Amino acid sequence: METSTAKTTSSVTKLTFSEREELIKLIQQLEYNQKYNKLAGFTAYPFQVQFYNAGANVKRRFLCAANRVGKSYSEAYEMSMHLTGRYPSWWEGHKFDKPILAWAVGITGDSTRKVLQKELLGTPMGKDIEALGTGAIPRDCIDFETLERDGNIIKIVKVKHVTGDFSTLEFRSTQQGEHTLMGATVDYIWADEEDPYRSTELYSQMVTRTATTSGHVVITATPENGITKLVDMFMSNTDGNLYYQNATWDDAPHLDEETKKELLSSIPEWQWDMRTKGIPLNLKGLVFTHDPSAFTVENVQIDEHDEILWALDITHVGQQGNDPTVLSLVVKKAGQGQLINPDRPEEGNYDLHILYLQKTFATEGFGKQVAQWIRDNSSYTKAPIILPHDASEGFGNDLREYGMNVMVEKFYNPDLSLASVGTQKNGKNRDVDVGLNLLNLGFDKEFMKVQASQCPEFMREITVYSRTGKKGDAAFKGNDDHIDSGRYSLASSWGYRGFPVRDCYGLRIDDDWNNRMDLHENNVASELSQYY
Repeated sequence: METSTAKTTSSVTKLTFSEREELIKLIQQLEYNQKYNKLAGFTAYPFQVQFYNAGANVKRRFLCAANRVGKSYSEAYEMSMHLTGRYPSWWEGHKFDKPILAWAVGITGDSTRKVLQKELLGTPMGKDIEALGTGAIPRDCIDFETLERDGNIIKIVKVKHVTGDFSTLEFRSTQQGEHTLMGATVDYIWADEEDPYRSTELYSQMVTRTATTSGHVVITATPENGITKLVDMFMSNTDGNLYYQNATWDDAPHLDEETKKELLSSIPEWQWDMRTKGIPLNLKGLVFTHDPSAFTVENVQIDEHDEILWALDITHVGQQGNDPTVLSLVVKKAGQGQLINPDRPEEGNYDLHILYLQKTFATEGFGKQVAQWIRDNSSYTKAPIILPHDASEGFGNDLREYGMNVMVEKFYNPDLSLASVGTQKNGKNRDVDVGLNLLNLGFDKEFMKVQASQCPEFMREITVYSRTGKKGDAAFKGNDDHIDSGRYSLASSWGYRGFPVRDCYGLRIDDDWNNRMDLHENNVASELSQYY
């Protein structure tokens, strides 16, 4: 039986020389289009068509979308159509009949380059000339002679329109405030993601920029900031001048059930609706919703090969209220948590991090009182001590004077990007939500436990600790001194800042302790990769 390949080969051999030349040209053109003219082959999902079509009647649109559904990808192609005037036959949305001035607006310069520039032009690396044109805008439409670039950042690009003239695309970020959006008349603005603090003011500027031209403003975002004033304005609009649409994982055929399951396993439960359905976060309600029996243990034995550390939440002299100073001891037991992947037991188990005990001190307790307690009640006087970011130098010096091993670097969240538990920024940060998300993930996956009998106040606080829906210092309701101390200790242990028990006896006698800890922490990134 002749195979299809054999039939094709046979057919090609029968072609004349000129016919073969023509076939080669067609293949080369197909390969070129696949790389440099993706707009020609673009097909839209139904949810994208619905959003596009709404633009025929509404000038202000908001796509409130789940993660990974292709919201930025989708809008990049709409912007490309408006810039080039190349609309597909199925297009029923708004059409510009002339070249336009368009803005692609991100929150930061970095996100603008890595998301908008990449989706529209094909690469976040503006110096990579070969890659420019592999995004939504066809390469043959890019005017390379007038391209304005600063290193890898593309600032302005001229885009050839079907009329023969050129549209102009400018990349902007709102990092420096709303003044970056002033002073121009624009036809089309695409804002990707919502600024958590100034979204309403920034949106007003965008509307002002497009007012004279009767232009359009489109926002694409995953609603991580909850029901902000801007989101609420779109959601509650009834006069038909604003258009609001959700997009969920179920709207994106490229996300199969296995992929959805894998992604969902690393998303905190309280974020599920936002991450999977594009529904704004309900920023109110209990932070910890797990049954305590799922993450509490008793009669924990500390062994010589375990790793331990102390962490403190410190009150301040003169501080209003009766907030105490809270000391926590956490122990890490290597490979004694649940299986990392039940379907692949060969990958081994999680390390198990246990909040072993907490000690509460008077409101105006000083470092020497904490040090004296450790010396009188624990053998682990040489274990590292993590201080909160707002601890005074005097407090740390008091501890060191009494022989304690206080880490020079105060508390920071470990690199949580592999755990997908929050908006971890570049570098070391102390974001409360990131740490709380890590605790919830640890309780859920059973790699974090609490010895309840030794941490009674921690257990009491987590039963009522809740989100208020507000920002800043008013974001949470309930006492949190023991939660904060426990968070510092568990997160630091997960970030490999503990030290073997066998090295934690006695008082500090060497001056290179922090150097040893720095070397120890340099291995964190490679170690974490085994878990996620």
